[in-house]
Amino acid sequence: MTPFVRRLACCAPWLLVLACTSKPEAPPPTKSADDGPKGPGGSPSTDAPTKLDGRVFLSQNVTEGGKPRPLVEGTRLQLSFHDGTGVGAHAGCNSLSGKYAIEDGKLVITDAMQTEMACEGRLEQEAWYTKILLASPTIAIDGNTIVLEGGGVRIEYLDREVATPDLELVGPTWTVDTIISGLGASHAQWPHPATLVFGADGKLKVFAGCNGGDGSYSVAGKELTLTSLGLTEKDCEDPLANELEAAVYKLFHGPQPVTWEITVDRLSLRSKDGGLDLVAKKG
Repeated sequence: MTPFVRRLACCAPWLLVLACTSKPEAPPPTKSADDGPKGPGGSPSTDAPTKLDGRVFLSQNVTEGGKPRPLVEGTRLQLSFHDGTGVGAHAGCNSLSGKYAIEDGKLVITDAMQTEMACEGRLEQEAWYTKILLASPTIAIDGNTIVLEGGGVRIEYLDREVATPDLELVGPTWTVDTIISGLGASHAQWPHPATLVFGADGKLKVFAGCNGGDGSYSVAGKELTLTSLGLTEKDCEDPLANELEAAVYKLFHGPQPVTWEITVDRLSLRSKDGGLDLVAKKG
């Protein structure tokens, strides 16, 4: 492995338990008929989890001390809700997960865990965002928008489906930026990035990082069957180019079908033992 490749483990040992976010046990309080999650101002808001469940929100405007706070280029602050009490967050590198409740107009996150991947230039922003979330900021929910405020920071979010709808599989040029192998993931400064372009006619144009060619595909729900890949046979001396080409070739010649999922402008392709992550470029 060359110095340009950074391998990231995705298994359980990379999870860092943030013990400080767990509340100490205490005797349960006596509840009245009005007890439950609260909206801004302390008003009852027992339907808030229902309104949030299964939704992902992306930052639209971030200020600190009343002034705009710039984010790392190419990133947005993400906040997601699932399974009634589950919450997730992302600031461009690692993922935070835990449980949440809305108490007296505040977003209270407990049992938090965070992955520990090294992402150059993004860890400071990530630490800043995590600190805000774990400090129980106030939360205001209004349809497709959420506003968090705390410590002089105000973050305005918009539902991802409104802010950035998922792209279609057909049309964009999908560029490989991650190779998935087992429980690991690798990124590299490949001499030439690999690309896939899916045509409406079931044809697929492939550039594997050194050699290029054509293939075919068919879609059935969230499964893709990739077949008939034919590549040129140019000799590729660069080891990174060879590694990338081998990963693309393996996806086509491994077990079929593979699963696929698009989130905004990112495409995930997975087989039983690996796959590729790609980002879209329109046009």
